[in-house]
Amino acid sequence: MKMRPLFMIILLVSLIVACTDDDKPSGPRPTPTLGEILWQRPGEVITAENASKLQLIGYFGGHKQTVSVMGFSADNLRLATSSVADQLVQVWNLASGRGVRSITDLSAQHLFFSPDDNTLYTIGGDSKLYAWDMLDETQRPEGIKASSNIVGPVAQSADLNRLAVGSVDGRLFVFTLNPLAEVAHTDAHFFPVQEVLFSPDGNTVITLGQEGNIRLWKFDTLEQIHNIGQFQPEPQDIALSPDGKLLAASFPDSITIWQLDNDYLPLREFTIPENSGVSIAFSPDQSMLIASGEGELVNIWDVNTGELVVGLPGHQSRISAAEFSRDNRLVLTGTNGPNLFLWNLAAAETIQQGDAQQLRVPSAQIAPQQIPNLDIYRAVWSPDGKMIAISDARGGVYVLGIPSGE
Repeated sequence: MKMRPLFMIILLVSLIVACTDDDKPSGPRPTPTLGEILWQRPGEVITAENASKLQLIGYFGGHKQTVSVMGFSADNLRLATSSVADQLVQVWNLASGRGVRSITDLSAQHLFFSPDDNTLYTIGGDSKLYAWDMLDETQRPEGIKASSNIVGPVAQSADLNRLAVGSVDGRLFVFTLNPLAEVAHTDAHFFPVQEVLFSPDGNTVITLGQEGNIRLWKFDTLEQIHNIGQFQPEPQDIALSPDGKLLAASFPDSITIWQLDNDYLPLREFTIPENSGVSIAFSPDQSMLIASGEGELVNIWDVNTGELVVGLPGHQSRISAAEFSRDNRLVLTGTNGPNLFLWNLAAAETIQQGDAQQLRVPSAQIAPQQIPNLDIYRAVWSPDGKMIAISDARGGVYVLGIPSGE
């Protein structure tokens, strides 16, 4: 996909309109009052062609404080939400819009579904891994201890049967989910584990330690396969391509990409604006790398050339979401606050001059009167690309989609 970096200001949809200073109440903001919102099933995958039909299709309440974690099931029929502050986990049926299960007194920092979607796995502040049966509300399991210290990053394998857990004391734990058991653990790093990734086949775990080491491990034994190196300054983030062949690491002013299937040789290194790569991720076709960090831009880079594809402007606070759609043509970005944007990468190919209006789709947004004073905390795509879930800092969860029959 060839694009012109200088002409890529491509704001497609501004889903949420920010309130002016005059609109902000002087005291605590009220929780949005939506009245009765009937759940509508999503009917289409969200694409550049139909994005103008995107609308609010449901609202999930129950949490009283910030929903900090959300997780879709693989079959797109359930959504799990967790508020660490109010120690509540809820599971929602996305076919009916009704609650499936509510788990109280649980501070869950990570949520994962089993392959059959009938079990929810959680890891929280007590550093225990729990397996919750969605079909038996009376069950409250004993947890498996993951670490004596606070749990850090957690990753689930592509087959959904394995977990890798890093801890703040530098240890790495790996688990199978069926049966639920710890497989192995090791002292992986001298400092806290900053990131954990799985290879596509689930047989390799990749870790980034805050001391600057990037290491690869065998899942079954946690024997070290390779140490990419210890870097100074330390990497800010790492990302693995969908085919597992490319590993990218972002540094304060650069990104390096290695070929894991070619003796871990560097493929290329390119310069980026300072601290703009705090978070990075590959596109589904692994041709692009999205990077977000300090400043108002989310940058997209060409993996093959190291050139800037586009800088997405207008982010006025910390980036809370930066994700590609399944077809690589849309990008969802959001900030903590009222701003959520959808960008059309495909439309940029036809632009001869940098006119953002040529790329603007008719505004399909959540009406401000429906959601007053929205304060976005998280925004994520569903696996099938038909829904976007948004969590509000005051506890609400909103779901966007294109209703069946639209």
